[in-house]
Amino acid sequence: MKKLIYIFSIIISLVLTSCTKVIDINLNKNDPKLVIEASVNADSLTHYVTLTNSINFDEDITPPRVTNATITITEADGSNLGTYSYDTNLGKYVLTNYLVKEGVTYELTVIANGKSFKATSTVPSRVKLDSLKVVKYPFGPNMTYAVVPLRHDPAGIANYYQFILKKEDKRVSGIYVEDDLGLDGQLTLKPIFADRNAFGPDTIVGSVDKWKKKVGDIVEIKDSILVEVEMQCIENKVYRYLFTLNLNQGKQQSATPSNPDPLFTNGALGYFSAQTTQRRTIWVTNK
Repeated sequence: MKKLIYIFSIIISLVLTSCTKVIDINLNKNDPKLVIEASVNADSLTHYVTLTNSINFDEDITPPRVTNATITITEADGSNLGTYSYDTNLGKYVLTNYLVKEGVTYELTVIANGKSFKATSTVPSRVKLDSLKVVKYPFGPNMTYAVVPLRHDPAGIANYYQFILKKEDKRVSGIYVEDDLGLDGQLTLKPIFADRNAFGPDTIVGSVDKWKKKVGDIVEIKDSILVEVEMQCIENKVYRYLFTLNLNQGKQQSATPSNPDPLFTNGALGYFSAQTTQRRTIWVTNK
């Protein structure tokens, strides 16, 4: 019996060896892509575009900025032309005094690296951000905190959101997007789950019951932290792009990561989002 098992093991090994194929994965070596991050907001007259070139998979550097591009925007019918200019202090292209309206489709054109890249986006209808609330959850010996953006979801309309989170004027890292699946026409009570310490204390030890924040060599103890939530109403295709990008960054494990659907022509990476934007603030406190 042992002899038969030994022979069978050898046969399996030979089969697996003969089926092995070397796969050459292109990790972007010598093939940089233009990366475009662009949005226009119905709640602002100033809009921004960031352009970079992609870097190799194994490079640990800041992606290089593209500073000599020509960027324009128009409404779908070619009217309302706007031209961006590069701001060296911001490291972004800026468009000022440009009015964006709900329900209107916009086309962004970027000419860079000798190529032209285009994308369109339509401003969705606004969903009002009513208020914020904080919920607490036990996490080991401490508490973790999450913010709930309260809003009444319009019935019969598919809605998609991106949330930008800030703690004391500093952006909380991560991509936070939601749809209204299962929440159509309802008051939304779904928390935004960031890192467990995103809205809580920087350090909690044992029974310490106040926030601790180190400022230089001094530890300040305070009772509350100011949190800001920016809610953007975005298109379905922008939501899908950001959701897939979030999967690829390992933030969620519910699906197999894949490449985001391209939103720009001519092989550019990134997104263009025409959107509405609202902001609310709340004090997170341990009391």
